[in-house]
Amino acid sequence: MEECGASIGTVIAELTVTFIQIYFVRNDFNFKEVIKSGKNYLFASIIMFIGCLLIGKFLDTSLISLFVIVVLGVALYGISLIILKDDFIFEVLNKVKNKIKQN
Repeated sequence: MEECGASIGTVIAELTVTFIQIYFVRNDFNFKEVIKSGKNYLFASIIMFIGCLLIGKFLDTSLISLFVIVVLGVALYGISLIILKDDFIFEVLNKVKNKIKQN
C-alpha cells in the first residue's frame, strides 16, 4: 500500500512542478500551438501503449519478453509517426541516411 502513496505523491509533485513551469513561461509560448503540434506524438504513444499492452498479455515475465516489448514499442511508435507524416521523424531519418552515405 505504501507504493500507491508514493506513486500518488510523485504524480502530485510532478504536476505541481509542471504547473509552476507553465505559469512562468506562459508569455513565452503559445500553448495551443504546442498542444496542436503534439497530437501526432500523443496518437503514436497511444498506439504504442495498446500494442505493448496486448503483446505483454501473451508473454511471460522475463528479460527477453521485456526486450521484445521495448523493440515492438519503438517500432510501433516510429511507424505511427511515419504514417502520420511527422516532419521531425522524416528529418531524423534523412540525417541518419546522410550519415550512412558519408561512411
